Amino acid sequence: MAGSNSYQQILDEYPEYITKEQLYRICHISKKTAQNLLESGEIPCTDTEKKTHRFLIAAVDVVDYLRRRDSEPKPEPDAGVAEQIRSALALYPDVLSVMQVSAITGRYPQTVTKWCRSQYIKSYSSGGKNHILKASLTDFLISRWEEFQNIGEKEAVNVVENTSASGQIRDLPLAELQPFSRHPYKVRDDDAMQDMADSVKLYGLLSPAIARPLPGGGYELVSGHRRKRACELAGLETMPVIVRELDDDAAAILVVDSNLQREGLLPSERAFAYKLKLEAIQHQGQRKDLTSVQVEPKLRARDVIAQEAGESSGVQIQRYIRLTELIPPLLDMVDERKIAFNPAYELSFLKQDEQQLLLDAMDSEQATPSLSQAQRLKQFSLRGELTAAVMRVIMSEEKKPEIDRITIAGDTLRKFFPRSYTPKQMEETIIKLLEQWQRQQKRRRAAER
Repeated sequence: MAGSNSYQQILDEYPEYITKEQLYRICHISKKTAQNLLESGEIPCTDTEKKTHRFLIAAVDVVDYLRRRDSEPKPEPDAGVAEQIRSALALYPDVLSVMQVSAITGRYPQTVTKWCRSQYIKSYSSGGKNHILKASLTDFLISRWEEFQNIGEKEAVNVVENTSASGQIRDLPLAELQPFSRHPYKVRDDDAMQDMADSVKLYGLLSPAIARPLPGGGYELVSGHRRKRACELAGLETMPVIVRELDDDAAAILVVDSNLQREGLLPSERAFAYKLKLEAIQHQGQRKDLTSVQVEPKLRARDVIAQEAGESSGVQIQRYIRLTELIPPLLDMVDERKIAFNPAYELSFLKQDEQQLLLDAMDSEQATPSLSQAQRLKQFSLRGELTAAVMRVIMSEEKKPEIDRITIAGDTLRKFFPRSYTPKQMEETIIKLLEQWQRQQKRRRAAER
């Protein structure tokens, strides 16, 4: 139960009126639950009927809801649910990182950090990072069992299969572990990978991978491709692995879900991951011999993926999947943010040979297509009139000036701030430093006159 300090902290940290997105992060609830609370009047709000920022929600009303929610007697969890939550945490060490808890619960790392700051779960700070006690986390999840009773069903890494010997952990040679044949994620030797390798050197691999046996010998990784690479960089020859019998569809879904909540996913990774999962779910829907829950007939498979991935709609899932129609050089430019998402979606309708010609036109004109240019390229293509000459004419057009926008990745900013800082605190600090720099520049220019 939160204390009065936690409620006051919300009022101090957030503006007078907040968005629905801020609501579900403050209350640690799903988007669907937040929508229901607003539409039912449980949390008062003003419905602007706009497509974006539809609800206007007073922060004081949210705090009032939290006080009522926290003071209400909680129903006792079913014994089976409590045991499932304990089982989901059984393979983890007694002390966990914020990222591990984020992977277990499916909540953002910022949300887990707020749990620590609000003392919902016990933790201690060391090396600028929060370290969470598993016993406290277990009690917290059981106390909120209605939210977390399905832990272990979607995130394969967290499942412990006590009823099957195939669920036991084995130390397997890295040489016997093959990557999943349609793995949609990129394993990059970046700073995050080096941090993981350093952690493996110090503490070993804390979370086992999951693999399935191959007919010809060896094993195919389902979850743990980045962990395997970290073990290689750390100089290990083996790693802990849970070996399970999985069919192609179940393996594909677990491959996608085991990484989908990871921060910093590239557009191409999301595109191929959503495509892989959509195909697996649709194939499962045609079969009756699978133990997994079938997709509800009234809910499209892409809508199910959108709900689980936190995307706005099934249409957005389909838009991501369209990116897989881009040729690799264009898709790389999307990942590198040289081509924005919306223009990339329009370009995905161009034929493969047209996309190759477009690369030449972009190189010739030293320009990338805007949304309006990409839409016109698509229209010419649909009419069968898109030639290299047309492309060069369109790409040579002078673009209208756009509002300057600078995007800095959260991981880059985090290096300069304490782990406890919220995004709002980071923003306020940056503004103060810029204002100080601006004053210094004015004084310098005045002294030079």
